[in-house]
Amino acid sequence: MTRTRVLLLVTVGLGLAIALPFLAAAGWRAAYKAGKAGAFSGRGTVVMVVLDNVRADHTSLCGYARPTTPNLEALAREGVHTCRAYAPGTWTLPSHASYFTGVPMLDHGAHELPVVDAELASASYARGTGIPIRGLDDKLPTIAEQMASRGYQTAIVSANPVVGKESGLARGFRHGVVSPSFGALMDERVVGAVADTLRDDLDPLGGPLFLFVNLAEAHQPWAAVPEGVGWVPARDTLKFHSSSANNPWYHFPPPEEPSAERDAFLGHLTDVYDYGIWRADRSLGAVLDLLRARGWCGSDCRVVVTSDHGELLGEHGLIDHGFYPWEGNARVPLVATGTREAAIEEPFPGTLVHALALDGTTAGARPGVSQAAFGQAHRARASGGRFYAERMTAAWAGTVKWVWQGALLAKYDLAVDPAETHPLPADDAPPAFTSLRERTRDFSAGQGGDDALREQLEAAGYLEPAPP
Repeated sequence: MTRTRVLLLVTVGLGLAIALPFLAAAGWRAAYKAGKAGAFSGRGTVVMVVLDNVRADHTSLCGYARPTTPNLEALAREGVHTCRAYAPGTWTLPSHASYFTGVPMLDHGAHELPVVDAELASASYARGTGIPIRGLDDKLPTIAEQMASRGYQTAIVSANPVVGKESGLARGFRHGVVSPSFGALMDERVVGAVADTLRDDLDPLGGPLFLFVNLAEAHQPWAAVPEGVGWVPARDTLKFHSSSANNPWYHFPPPEEPSAERDAFLGHLTDVYDYGIWRADRSLGAVLDLLRARGWCGSDCRVVVTSDHGELLGEHGLIDHGFYPWEGNARVPLVATGTREAAIEEPFPGTLVHALALDGTTAGARPGVSQAAFGQAHRARASGGRFYAERMTAAWAGTVKWVWQGALLAKYDLAVDPAETHPLPADDAPPAFTSLRERTRDFSAGQGGDDALREQLEAAGYLEPAPP
């Protein structure tokens, strides 16, 4: 064999050695994009799901009579769960900010601004909403940034527009989509968005996946319930009319006043809400099935599912969410698989969801379980000062709950009084709760809201002056 032929064969051999891995990778990517199961091993995948607006006691996972969460129940059988997790905040922005950073709401500060009219022009707004906000401080690293630094491909599919760029919550996610408005990305559309992200955005050779999904089917506006569901009657669509003061959202009859109108409205609200939870659970099952079929979620896949808040359905004469840490708004489900947790300690502080998703464990110092809520000027005026006017703080230890709301300082034993209808003297409130009350006052004053709001409502005749 001549020297020239030897050199030629060596050159061709080296070329093939270099080219074959690239050809194989191209074939792997093509097979994956074609949707063939098993194209990727899915090792190390972490999936974090927020079932938006889902209160624990309306899930069949937590004993609710209606079959609202069969997929959540199936997932719970593979791991650990609790029905006594408490969201870090009373609405989307503060809760997600804590889930993404592990920082309590009073420390990260991301929240709705309880501003008065003169300040609205200079406020920032959450995407797709009219909500003035202070977004997440960019000095705080998010779980997506932390995962990216570990070599993960980070993807987000959010049906809630608040979980977006404007709020700072989408920081660190390199792939995916955030819905432009509520209702635009639900049911098969949100599952389709996950499918598109997996197929078109991700590289099967590009490292493990960290996927965050917000499923908002249980959030208003609630869809109509069709005929034939079986466990819930057919119902019309129900939407929160925030622009009209003459509606049940602002003039809801108090529970001590018998009202046929009140009962009929609550029945409608409960039916569409429960159907929304069922739809969110159905989307959860479809997303997990898709991840498994595409090979992204194998035996070592870590899945963490919770909610960012619940919804008040007449308790304390209230409906809606975001402004009160009563149990219906505060207590959420939590399910985790593929973690190192043998059980979930109760009550569970929502800030630890970050550690559970990031590292698969909550070992280490345990933060207290607490929430703080604040008034909102426009809603307070629309309700004649009856609702949405005051800040409020709650803290939990075992089955005991302490609550502060203006002149109210009370304790509840949730083991015997789960509806929080029999307040007890709070003389034994721990010093940490007193500190929390002071921090809540400072936080509100720093945002320029609660005291200014009360003064404005008093001047307009909506509220009596605060006691000295």
